[in-house]
Amino acid sequence: MTMTKKQKFIGALKRAPFTIAAAGAWTASAGFNALTGASMGGDDPVQTIIWLIAAISLDMLKAGGAIKLTAALNNRRFGLASVAAGLMIIGTAVSLLSALTMRANVAAGSDAGRQKIIETRAAIKADIANAKASLRSVQYARLIATVEADIQKAQRHKRWRMSEQCSNATVEASIAFCNKYNALSAEKTAAATRINLQIAIVSANRRLAAIPMPKASSSPVAKTVGTILASAGIEADPTKVADWIMIFMTIAIEFGAVAGPALAFNGQATPKKKKHRIDMKKMSKQQRVIYLASEMEALDGRAPSKLELARAADCNPATVTRALQ
Repeated sequence: MTMTKKQKFIGALKRAPFTIAAAGAWTASAGFNALTGASMGGDDPVQTIIWLIAAISLDMLKAGGAIKLTAALNNRRFGLASVAAGLMIIGTAVSLLSALTMRANVAAGSDAGRQKIIETRAAIKADIANAKASLRSVQYARLIATVEADIQKAQRHKRWRMSEQCSNATVEASIAFCNKYNALSAEKTAAATRINLQIAIVSANRRLAAIPMPKASSSPVAKTVGTILASAGIEADPTKVADWIMIFMTIAIEFGAVAGPALAFNGQATPKKKKHRIDMKKMSKQQRVIYLASEMEALDGRAPSKLELARAADCNPATVTRALQ
């Protein structure tokens, strides 16, 4: 029966959700394959393109295999169904391998990045701790401007000139003066050191604040699942739980990429031709003989005898003879 345009449009609308979902799942699956295929080409752009095309083509054949498998089973074409199933299984296995490989690469990259952040933050914290320890060890000093003013005042004192700038202090008064002057110089150095350490601490704190906190090694979902398992008496490592969740999601995506096209474009069974039912009651005896002779020969592989035809057609042998002449 030929479908009208309206019926075709309604059928397309009914298939639309499956079509959109199937396209999304297939895109994700093909993306896994494409990334893995592209990585197999290495630095050679030609090989990269070849592997990329091969990976995407295999995923397209996988989706087509699901559609053909459904159609073949509907039409009881088991040879074609076995080929389609094999293609679908191989394509799904490759897609699963690609997805899990990408997951492993992402996890490795995340772990490396997280470790680098942890090490950087630890180094900055160590610098801050060392600077604070040094600051505590530095003797308290007045403001450097105040100390500098006292030094300049001392340099205008007569003992500064008489001691040749405290390089040749011989008398007791000059020695006492130079001791005070040296104390002022040490205080100035301490004040400068304290300022430098304080600046270093402030700078380190700013750098530490600019570095984001490392993300947790496992996702919140994995932690939640781990908590549920723990409440049931099952201890599970959150990292392994995250891996199993990713494997489950990958399998779900691949199942959608395979089953989606089959649901969206399911092959319909080829309608069988209706056989015209022959009513032998409306036939004459000779017509029945001719018809039954053909049917019995096709069924048994040999020509029936006149007696067999007479019994089947419910007539006498003479009628059979006349019909076959």
